Amino acid sequence: MTGRSRGVDALRGCAILGVVAYHYLDILRLGEALQLAPALRRAAAFGWAGVDLFFVLSAFLLTRGLLDQRDNAGALSGFFGRRILRTWPLYFLLLALALVGEAAVAGDHGGPRDWLLADHAPTALYALFLQNYWMGAQPHWSTAFLSSSWSLAVEEQFYLILPFIALSLTPARFAALAGAAILLVPPLRYVVSDIAPPSAWSLWTPFRLDAFAWGVVIALAARQPALRTPVITTLAGLAPLCLLALGERWSLDGPTLDPLTTTATTILGAVAVACVALAPARNIAPAAITRVFAWFGERCFSIYLLHFPLAGVTQFAFGASDVHATDAASAARLVAALLLSFPLAALSYRLIERPFIALGARLSGAADARGAIACRNATSAAG
Repeated sequence: MTGRSRGVDALRGCAILGVVAYHYLDILRLGEALQLAPALRRAAAFGWAGVDLFFVLSAFLLTRGLLDQRDNAGALSGFFGRRILRTWPLYFLLLALALVGEAAVAGDHGGPRDWLLADHAPTALYALFLQNYWMGAQPHWSTAFLSSSWSLAVEEQFYLILPFIALSLTPARFAALAGAAILLVPPLRYVVSDIAPPSAWSLWTPFRLDAFAWGVVIALAARQPALRTPVITTLAGLAPLCLLALGERWSLDGPTLDPLTTTATTILGAVAVACVALAPARNIAPAAITRVFAWFGERCFSIYLLHFPLAGVTQFAFGASDVHATDAASAARLVAALLLSFPLAALSYRLIERPFIALGARLSGAADARGAIACRNATSAAG
């Protein structure tokens, strides 16, 4: 297996800080309450693109790991074991807290309570990682306590099929399949955005497959020298077009979330991942800055799941009537929630994530050893 990359963690850090900025400064209107410069508020409003970067990064890393394990008899079980231990403990803890919280305030209505816990998907959908389809069919966003879980559902669905494809197809066919997704999904998003519920094109898994496909292609290019030049050339040609499209949207409408901007930010996310994956020796940023972003990147999963609920919990705890930054006091509470989310995520990472990650690594190592022994025994028997 390939070791941990600080550059990859730094990209994760950029992605999660973008998402946090989007939620707090734009959605919760903290940027306006703090009277930040309009350019900074617009930049924060582009923070949702961090999810696109997460999709590309995640597909790249997991595809790379699967390619490294192609000849291992325990690759499939190891993959699913690591994924379950990596994501399920904290996710299901959050789901349990949401259900307990809903029961505890069952007689209370209005304000942050409704924003946090009202109007969520059926519990069974969260347990099965299918809530993104329910959310995408709604005319408005669902409960904020669990709203961020839509992207985790998208990833979990994709990773149900990724190992079977990666371990069975030749690299050439795998690359062709990923290339087809890159070409077909963006126009499909446009079609669906006109005929399906308003958020379906963004939240339903088939319409986000191009991001995962870019990650797959970059992982293949990192191992297949013949693919590197076409991938780098394609991304280099598309990047200026994407920047022009986003620049035009910035000047005309602001950073609207729509199929065009999603396609552009997905490609730019692929450019960022390719810079780290295909040119690992290049110093893209000073080491100190990279370390800072990498710190956030290592803890990004906890930050992602906890930062948005914490905003509502903080306002709710102080009896606020609105979760948004409507005055100086509510803005101060949101700043406190924002600052608290990082040490809380660090604690979650240390006490929940890391032990289960380590357990997954140990179980995977044991499975690898058993697979190697089985292969040797089979070889001996054949001889």
